[in-house]
Amino acid sequence: MKLKKVLAVAMAVTMLGSLTACGSNGGSGEAAAAKAPAGKEASADGSKTVNIAMTTTMGDLDPFAPPTQGRNFLRYAVYDNIAIFKDFGTSWDQMQWVLAKNIEQKDDVTFEIELYDYIHDALGNPIQASDVVFCLNSISESGNFTRFTNYMESASVIDDNHLEVKLKTTTVGAFEYMLAQCCIVSQKTYEEHKDQFSTKPITSGAYQVTECVSGSYYVLEKNPDYWQTEKSLRSYAASAYDQGVDKFVYNIVTEASQATIALQMGEDDIVTVCNNAEIGYFMNQDGTPTEGYSVNKVLSSAPMLLAFNMDEGQMFDGNLALRQAICYAINQEDIIAGGLRGNGEAIKDLGDKLCGDYNPEWNEEDYYDFNLDKAKAMLEEAGYPGGVDPATGAPLHIRLLIDQQYKDTAVVIQSQLIAAGLDVEINAYDNSLLATYQYDPAQWDLYVFIQGTECYVTSIYDGIFDAGADGKAPKCFVKDETLQGLVEAAHEISTHGDETVEALHDYVRDNAYAYGLYQSYTFSVGRDTIGLVNHPWGQLVGPACDYTNFK
Repeated sequence: MKLKKVLAVAMAVTMLGSLTACGSNGGSGEAAAAKAPAGKEASADGSKTVNIAMTTTMGDLDPFAPPTQGRNFLRYAVYDNIAIFKDFGTSWDQMQWVLAKNIEQKDDVTFEIELYDYIHDALGNPIQASDVVFCLNSISESGNFTRFTNYMESASVIDDNHLEVKLKTTTVGAFEYMLAQCCIVSQKTYEEHKDQFSTKPITSGAYQVTECVSGSYYVLEKNPDYWQTEKSLRSYAASAYDQGVDKFVYNIVTEASQATIALQMGEDDIVTVCNNAEIGYFMNQDGTPTEGYSVNKVLSSAPMLLAFNMDEGQMFDGNLALRQAICYAINQEDIIAGGLRGNGEAIKDLGDKLCGDYNPEWNEEDYYDFNLDKAKAMLEEAGYPGGVDPATGAPLHIRLLIDQQYKDTAVVIQSQLIAAGLDVEINAYDNSLLATYQYDPAQWDLYVFIQGTECYVTSIYDGIFDAGADGKAPKCFVKDETLQGLVEAAHEISTHGDETVEALHDYVRDNAYAYGLYQSYTFSVGRDTIGLVNHPWGQLVGPACDYTNFK
């Protein structure tokens, strides 16, 4: 432990000399040494400061920016939504309404939303129906949320506190997705301060980003003029507001061992995601927390999946045997053992096992079960005998794209595909680069990623395959009218059911457009005086935790 401590200090000193501060306008300022934010030492007045080790990079905090894991850890802390999920799989009328005072369904695709008439942001600018319409239209037009664009027909103002939302579809979970996914801001504030929203958004939330150093830390402080004065109506994501927590400091600690040290040494109070290699410091073999710590263990609602680049002219386009060879060469159990240290479950679909429309019979079917001999035979059928590309005389070169925090998974997959005779290059990137590269078919051949869902298996299929205006599936670029018909039949309320979901599952499996790898267990760790709270989708929500006993 002493050696780890010395290394931590050395790394911190090295980092401090190279960080760039977030300027007052939210953009990158001139290079400057990072000054450590005020922490526990500033709490002599009795207020509480909570230091959180965030184990991924932040990503873009703009309300309409692409979703990333880092962004998701903070967006529930600083943004308000029309409504949010408190429990997994709830319908819109069972969600926790935040900005919405009332929601009424007019017909299959039309909803009227009534807002509280006293909502305002940290600058005092009111948030009314016109602002919500602005946000709904902005996220739909951003191109960063394909499902949102595919779901929303229109949003229109009725009066200052009422708006109407029309959907293009009766897709199960569509309206719930829109309510929970769109961060709401004042149009006036956003347009006048747009440059700073990527790092220091000005919102109606209970906490505001007041300081940041890119790649180092973000400080969130209590909004003294938080609009929701009625405590019983506040979002559960703002629970800390009434528990004396004035400040959260999110320290970016992407090295798992350093996050462990920070918690053990009292530098941080919570670790958002504890690495599988480190959880043994905080959890006994029987699953109970070690002395002095609390642990949340949840089965991730975002399965880890593999998609094939099916864009026209790419190696997997038109070569089913090659795609199937990859699937047969993958040993899910070895990935879980090597990449996750056993902390996960193999899956035989793209969907979350917890979804109501997940068929448990899939768990027993042959889902390209690991068979290296079969993989090699399929490579020969695909035109790559022994994994060799006849055009070069060398092993077929495959580029694997993945978020850097999941690189252990990629390393195991790389070794398995090498055993089949292939050459695999791992391209592991942080959130910001990944958000761009995942939509560029020139950047990758295989993409390993997590895909979340609000309620249904079909929502995951929508996120991967529901085509945009160009007719291409957003996560694998395939153009397949039969597939689109099956996606539509499975997600429409009038036709959603066992038969249509099964048909979609079978078609994607048989054509090997994508392949389910595993669902991991997510561990969040904190001091035993903190009651940890994770969002139903698995993310640790700092301001939602219970700090009653935290000093």
